[in-house]
Amino acid sequence: MPKIAKPLTDTQIKNAKTKNKNYKLFDGGGMFLLIKISGKKYWRLNYTYNGKQQTMSLGIYPQTSLQEARIKRDEYKKILSLGDNPSIQKKRSTDIKTVKQAVIEWYELNKERFSDSYKKNISIFINRRIIPSIGEMPITKVIAADVIAFGKK
Repeated sequence: MPKIAKPLTDTQIKNAKTKNKNYKLFDGGGMFLLIKISGKKYWRLNYTYNGKQQTMSLGIYPQTSLQEARIKRDEYKKILSLGDNPSIQKKRSTDIKTVKQAVIEWYELNKERFSDSYKKNISIFINRRIIPSIGEMPITKVIAADVIAFGKK
């Protein structure tokens, strides 16, 4: 049976000093604060997915407070309870791009195989049509109706 950790307090975290090696202060629910030799403090979450032990980052203290880290822990534990890997979900959420970013990235990756005239036409289309109309939309929020409406302009 795992040892139940006594929840951390803000005072304990602020007073945690560096040692001659990295160490952990446990908060419970798999969450801990990793104190590095350098003095930096990192929130981490240990969890098991598909029978394998995994660790993910929850933020850096003090930018991520104890309360914020606990909220993230609870959100990721909920994702885990639904059968998904929270680390993959986190990566998906941090990779969110706008339509503008996605189109520019696509253009840069493919422009070498385009003729000069096609590059010019695509560039004009991107800058005059796509970016002004739907460029700032998060790519994950674009739905079929947006594409249809864009096509009718």
